[in-house]
Amino acid sequence: LLFIALYLYNSHQSTVSANSSSNNTNISNTWGTIGESIRFNITTTTLKSFLDYEVNQTHAKNWRPQILTVVDCSKRGNPARPELLSLAAQLSTRGKGLNMVVSVMKGSYQDEEVCKSIVSVKKVLRLRMAEEGLDGFAEVVATQAEYSDAICAAVVNTGLGPVSPNTVLLAWPNTWRTNGNIAYDFVSTLRGITNMKKAVIVFKGNPQTYPSTKFDFVDNGIIDVWWIVDDGGLVLLIPYLLLMSPVWKKSGRCTSRIRLFVVLSNVMENPDRLEIAVARHLERARIKISSVRVVDMSETTIANDMRGAQRRIAGDSWKTVGETFDPDALLRQTHDMELQNNSNHNSSLEEEKRTITAKAFNRELVLNSSNANLIVTNLPLVSVMKNSSEFLSYVDTVCDTLENVLLVRGSGAQVITTAA
Repeated sequence: LLFIALYLYNSHQSTVSANSSSNNTNISNTWGTIGESIRFNITTTTLKSFLDYEVNQTHAKNWRPQILTVVDCSKRGNPARPELLSLAAQLSTRGKGLNMVVSVMKGSYQDEEVCKSIVSVKKVLRLRMAEEGLDGFAEVVATQAEYSDAICAAVVNTGLGPVSPNTVLLAWPNTWRTNGNIAYDFVSTLRGITNMKKAVIVFKGNPQTYPSTKFDFVDNGIIDVWWIVDDGGLVLLIPYLLLMSPVWKKSGRCTSRIRLFVVLSNVMENPDRLEIAVARHLERARIKISSVRVVDMSETTIANDMRGAQRRIAGDSWKTVGETFDPDALLRQTHDMELQNNSNHNSSLEEEKRTITAKAFNRELVLNSSNANLIVTNLPLVSVMKNSSEFLSYVDTVCDTLENVLLVRGSGAQVITTAA
């Protein structure tokens, strides 16, 4: 308390000194040194308390998105995808998380012009963050290595202990079809992030229609969630956090709503029982949903595309929603999964099935969610696809004609709890 009182007094004295200095240049204030000392002691004491802390120790009730947002900037420092900053700002409203923004440019720190460019780009990037109301840290890094390695290095080196990134936010590479390097770099980045057990959010958005934190307010907005795989609950938490942002409110009152579509991925699952179980779970988790509806996609490969047929289900992670809320269905599916895993696979046939699934999923999205301001769903598993092009083509097919889609893949750690 004494430190806090001294810090507040120092702040007051500094203000008084600043206001009076124009009238009396001889007045000097030496309290600034004490204030810096107090801040340093508070900071170091706090950091020392993190020495024995592991990031994975965070309880689901206390989990917050600590987001590393990756943006591409022009030579002048303007973000190529400003909607990414808008989304990041909306996810951290009212202190619900921490933001770190990083931009990667090609070059070497041995080049003086590159270092000058880093300084200028970083300055403009901070201004753009301030315009979107995005509180956080900005960094611009130069690399001569692969883009994916630079991003993964930023994930590791940004932050400290429990205030390190647990989630990485990326923009969808719209130009991947005309640049093979972009496709490879993007998929390599996704693979690296998931290998590091970090959550990843990919925003396939339209800057013309996604609401800006600075200029827009969404009245009676709709966020549609398509829940296929339970990867810890991040797919549900993201829209919940978004609705806390003033952007999704009118006159301080939330008029927007979340609609949940639960994807039935196996014929053994009971849709009526699943709908009731999910609704009860959301009620216990205190997540308000305007409606819950089960959509049958059991004749497709949607479950395998999201988690992989070869992946063994461990604990509560990587089950489909049906398997999570209907244990009997999981037992009935075990034999079928073993037969599928032990059978010979035709890669061309599997790729064709995945294409059919992507088109079927897109039809359901267009039919039910064309009027939504934002669609949130699971990000397909990269390793399921034959190569980078197939993965990117799959996602493009799923999102065809849709404006704003958020593709989420959790780390597997639980981020939602029903505990009081």
